[in-house]
Amino acid sequence: MPIVQSSLVALSLPRRKVLLPPALCRFCHASSPFLKDGRDIYPDNLAETLQAHRNTNRARLIRKVYTLKPPKGIRRPVLLPPIVTNPENTPTTPAAVQPGTASKPAKKATAPGRKALRNRGHSKTAAELASRSDNSRKKEGTELQWAVEEPYRPGQYPWLLSMRSRTEQREASEWLDAEIRALETYISPTHQEQTAVDHIVSDLAETLDHDVPYPLQLVGSRQTGLSPSHADLSFVLVVEDNEGAGGGFRKPSATRPKVMARYLNLLRKAQHVLVGKAAFRDIRLVGKRMPVLTSVHVPSGLSVRFSCKEGLPAFPEHVRDYQAEYPTIRPLYLAVRLILEARGIFGAHKASIDSDALILLLAAFLKINHGRFSHPAGLSNQLLSFLHTYGSDIDFRSTGISAEPPRYFTAETVKKDAKIVGRLEELSAALRGQRSLINQKRTAAAKRNSNVADRLCIQDPTNYMTDLGRPCTRTAELQTVFLDTHDKLRSSLHAWDQSRDRTQSILGRALHANFDAFEHVRNRIVACAGPSSS
Repeated sequence: MPIVQSSLVALSLPRRKVLLPPALCRFCHASSPFLKDGRDIYPDNLAETLQAHRNTNRARLIRKVYTLKPPKGIRRPVLLPPIVTNPENTPTTPAAVQPGTASKPAKKATAPGRKALRNRGHSKTAAELASRSDNSRKKEGTELQWAVEEPYRPGQYPWLLSMRSRTEQREASEWLDAEIRALETYISPTHQEQTAVDHIVSDLAETLDHDVPYPLQLVGSRQTGLSPSHADLSFVLVVEDNEGAGGGFRKPSATRPKVMARYLNLLRKAQHVLVGKAAFRDIRLVGKRMPVLTSVHVPSGLSVRFSCKEGLPAFPEHVRDYQAEYPTIRPLYLAVRLILEARGIFGAHKASIDSDALILLLAAFLKINHGRFSHPAGLSNQLLSFLHTYGSDIDFRSTGISAEPPRYFTAETVKKDAKIVGRLEELSAALRGQRSLINQKRTAAAKRNSNVADRLCIQDPTNYMTDLGRPCTRTAELQTVFLDTHDKLRSSLHAWDQSRDRTQSILGRALHANFDAFEHVRNRIVACAGPSSS
């Protein structure tokens, strides 16, 4: 009992007040300025008192709050796709860093949820992405310069050199028709250029054959014959999926993680091979969900892309059908593409429409207007009507385009067609896909995600659930270019009829481009027709 007695004696002693320096003072619960009113103390309930203290302590923590708009004076960096994936033990150079992406380690990257909160409500993200990607391609030398800068880079009309009988008395629409066909001939690959491209393709296949023993197939506009001379080279490594080759009713997903890891490994092997070749530079493995290997062929200056798939894409077969049914689709495609390139608004790297989407846009227009253009100068009328339809009549932000079946669909038309069918199980595959694609735009609009809500919607004929217009978020600018080109062509047609000079260009006034860089690329491509350059 001595311990108890000593404690009792200590308690019975009078308390003495000890004065401490202010720096060593520590607030107790009774003396804290936050607890002077005693609201956090419940004498009859210990559990409520502890819970009240916990709530008070948590309220005092400093928390980061994400707002829709950044505070004044603070600039938040925008994390831009694609994400560069560097394989392990792969030598990299400063040029191998994706333009527009952060140079900090990946561990410090912001979480996807926070990124979405940061970018929500900012409609200029797509324009910033296009501008940064455009600047990077200019530094690499893969972006052609079409801009006119008087007097050093004047506007040129080289296709007029191939036109005969210029002094004939023609109507303005007939002259424009002849110009469109002459432009098609001018920017199409010559025999020497096609021979050089075939040589580059054979060199690539031979270079990758040992380390990547899979068939290398040329795809895209180069395969379908719609490409201009400066078009990129797109390749697909055809990789068989033995697990998905069974006779089951439903095959495994072609994008399951195991398959994607296999594709990534093959592209890394191809990257290792190309890094050791002097004929290739700026070799990057980009993309997180669907990896793509990109590079630049130094002798020709052409961009080269590699991807992996289970089989060859079925889209080229549809393009051949369009060409067989509508022979004017090729000159229209080349003319519209060159107009967009001259305005700097063509390609996924510009957050705009790409080659496949433009082909479907033309195919849908020609099918919907089948039999409408029977005039001998129907090509010029088709171009003007195409530019007016997609420049003012159709709103890309609320309307989807389908080439098979040919139609323009909105949320109202899809809902009406679904009611006519009745049962959900009886909906056609195309209608189910259109409903899914248009619902994505409606959901994004409800969430104020303007980049997704306003993007171009073009249904893929090979997979109705796929949107080929997904990369294009600059729909308003695209429609402005279409409408502005239409107005310039109309005014040029009127001026040509009023003028006595029958040798001036109608198409050139609307195109307004310089072709010096284009001719330089053509000369580099022809120079590659010699011995192997890899």
